[in-house]
Amino acid sequence: MNIKKYFCVAYLLLFFPIACSSSYDTKDKKNAKEGYLSSIAGKFSGGVSANEHKTLGITYFKKGMTEEAIDEFNFALQGIRQDGELHHYLGKAYFEINQLSKAMNELNNAISYYDKSNFVGKAEAYNDLGLVYKKKNEYTEAFSALKECLKLNPSMAEAYYNMALLYLETNKINESFEYLNKAIKLDSNNPDFHFSLGLAFYKKNMPEKALTEFQKTLDLNPRDAEAHNYLGIIYYEMNEIEKAISSHQTAVKLKNNYTDAYNNLGIALFAHNNLNEAKDAFETALKLSADFAEAHYNLGLILTKEGNSKEAIASLEKAIAISNAIAPAHFKLGEIYTEINLPDKALSAYESAFSDDPWYEEAYYNYGELAAEIGDVDKSIRAWKKTIEINPTNTDAYFNLGVALYNNGKIDNAISMWSKVLETNPDDNTTLNNLADAYEAKGSIDKAIKTWEKIIEDYQDNPLIYYKLGNAYAKKNRYDTALACWEQAVIIDPDFVNAYFNLGKTYKKLGRQDEAIEAFSKIIDIDPDDVDAHHNLWLLYKEKGMDLEAQTELRIYNRLKSLRAEEE
Repeated sequence: MNIKKYFCVAYLLLFFPIACSSSYDTKDKKNAKEGYLSSIAGKFSGGVSANEHKTLGITYFKKGMTEEAIDEFNFALQGIRQDGELHHYLGKAYFEINQLSKAMNELNNAISYYDKSNFVGKAEAYNDLGLVYKKKNEYTEAFSALKECLKLNPSMAEAYYNMALLYLETNKINESFEYLNKAIKLDSNNPDFHFSLGLAFYKKNMPEKALTEFQKTLDLNPRDAEAHNYLGIIYYEMNEIEKAISSHQTAVKLKNNYTDAYNNLGIALFAHNNLNEAKDAFETALKLSADFAEAHYNLGLILTKEGNSKEAIASLEKAIAISNAIAPAHFKLGEIYTEINLPDKALSAYESAFSDDPWYEEAYYNYGELAAEIGDVDKSIRAWKKTIEINPTNTDAYFNLGVALYNNGKIDNAISMWSKVLETNPDDNTTLNNLADAYEAKGSIDKAIKTWEKIIEDYQDNPLIYYKLGNAYAKKNRYDTALACWEQAVIIDPDFVNAYFNLGKTYKKLGRQDEAIEAFSKIIDIDPDDVDAHHNLWLLYKEKGMDLEAQTELRIYNRLKSLRAEEE
């Protein structure tokens, strides 16, 4: 039986780049705070106006000094109460430091305080409010805010883009196409718009179009590491491995802490059989992110290929400890435990694999193989039935299920399974042979003969088939045809003892004593201690009145029979 070996690669992660606020030295922050104490004193003494605090806050915000900006905006609010722009900037600043409730409150204030004529400012506030809701995973409210934005300003490309991202996150790909195309129509030179359109095409399984959009992204921004990474993913899936390697290498050069790109680089290098470089890539990914389950899994694959079972198991177990629902890691553990002859652990690993992924066809299949090997036929039957339920075209599962059912005495069910195999592979020699054996076992000799004759049409040098066909003809009392089959069997295999034995018995039955003696003598040439051959020769010589030869065969027969009894 053939065991399918499936090789899994890690999941290629899809994500959007997240902007991070800059960090500042503690000493600098302290000095900045001292400055604020001075500004408060100045404020009380009339030194700095509310509008000046607002202007300074906007300057800080644009420089990425978010906390300093928030302080200035709050000072400004003590003198300016209903300034839409001030509340808008404060909301944006709170969003940057992930204080989402405060951000939402300030953005709603901005929407209320913006003058009706300032539809641009109000639209931008709705856009930013949509982003807050999106970050909170409150998609209904996010959609609503962005729609209000576009009502106020239908030419705001950024809002169409953000709407498209919402649709992407909620897996509404067709809608995302619509909004991305509108965004690009308004601003065709924005690399992020093209990147997201490429991502949408990728999710829609349209790799050529995705490739085009990622290349447009790089035309506009050659240093976009994410675009290089996704180019690599697509090239890998197109089996253009060298291009995939080059793209991922560029991604990690541009962004040296890009863990996903290192992981994907390792996958591509592994596919190119560059095991050492692949191993380095996975280890780099793990240095950057020790809890990267997929990288631990992929490193486990490398270690397995190197024959280092102990370290491979450790790496795979780390992957599982981080993310227990990583079915391929459980599956690989099952393969390793099978190889090092730990069947109980292997079965447990396969059980975990299809517990995590109830549609894991290969895990059920291998589980069935292993259960059959250790003699648990019932488990193997259940596993292969599940394999077939998942994939009704898996002929190996039908074949093995037929074997298990046959061994369990369910011959008709076995015949049904092997017939399924032959629907797909009508010339499968092994399946035809099993089917013929099953027909013979249930007494359908004519069907057995027909099946073995079909095999011989394509496999005329198989002595076992001629032997079985001869047995079937003998059961139909077609002795001449049976003898011809056995004669052909011993021509192909001159050491085929069972075929000679059947020749001898049949010749003896037909009264052709000399030919029977010749057949049994051939057996003794092959195996001088064959008890049954000596016994039959004794009887034949006795019938022919050849007393000396008969006595010799009788002595040998009695001696061998005695030795056999002692051994038993």
